[in-house]
Amino acid sequence: MERKSKTQTLLRSKNDSFFNRVNLCYSLGYGANNSYIAPILYTFMQTTRKSITFTEQQDSWIKLRVEKGDFTNDSEYIRDLVRKDQAENMKLLELKQAIDEGLQSGRSPLKIRDIIKKVDNGEL
Repeated sequence: MERKSKTQTLLRSKNDSFFNRVNLCYSLGYGANNSYIAPILYTFMQTTRKSITFTEQQDSWIKLRVEKGDFTNDSEYIRDLVRKDQAENMKLLELKQAIDEGLQSGRSPLKIRDIIKKVDNGEL
């Protein structure tokens, strides 16, 4: 019972950020499919209606994916593409940051064969 009342208080709090509320729910042992955290996720994911144009070939492809049962409707397919694009862009950003960090760190005193050995041994 105590967990429920803490979560209900959390859901009512308008001053906390979305992520703080979700993290607290997870720390209390509630998952994303739990009825206590689902309202938080639902209210955060409000939608915006867009009008977009596709070629006939693109529209046929989208319809095929829906008909195959991969997606329930066109919008779900497009949202999936956007999520995948966002994930790929995050990976690219992380890679660019790692490259910048490596370049800023300067030249290594190690020889290439020593670096390879360290990588093979799990040291790097």
